[in-house]
Amino acid sequence: MSPPPLPYVAVPDSFKLPPGMNFGGTSGIAFTSKDTMFVIHRGPMPLMEFDADGNFIRGFGDGLFERPHGLRIDSDDNIWTTDVASNLVYKFKLSGRLEMVLGVKGWTGEWHPYGHLKLFHEPNEAVVGPTGDIYVLQGHGKAESCVHQFDGDGNF
Repeated sequence: MSPPPLPYVAVPDSFKLPPGMNFGGTSGIAFTSKDTMFVIHRGPMPLMEFDADGNFIRGFGDGLFERPHGLRIDSDDNIWTTDVASNLVYKFKLSGRLEMVLGVKGWTGEWHPYGHLKLFHEPNEAVVGPTGDIYVLQGHGKAESCVHQFDGDGNF
């Protein structure tokens, strides 16, 4: 018995990328309250913004990511991304300005040796809850799967 057909229709070339650009491995898509969408992928301009018709608006994030993975947009339109290779979580303003970094690039474990910074091992997603707390999901196969909780200022 074959599975039932999927209830959607593929739309070819739905994103209008800059000339000569292609997506690398795409790992997330999220929508803003301004009716734009962001795509995170593993290539140049790892964060790309598009309008509702798929027209490219802008891209940013070059040089920040080793292996971009998670993408979420919170209720204030802040952009949250994770990098599973660098063990980092980034918070960007909708303008693209980097606002917060959680983790220490290249370090894994529980705590930084000086004891003041929480470390991750391949963080997958960062989600902001209704009270403003930040939840970082970890567990990409190399470390224990768990959820780390931070307050809105990034304190563990």
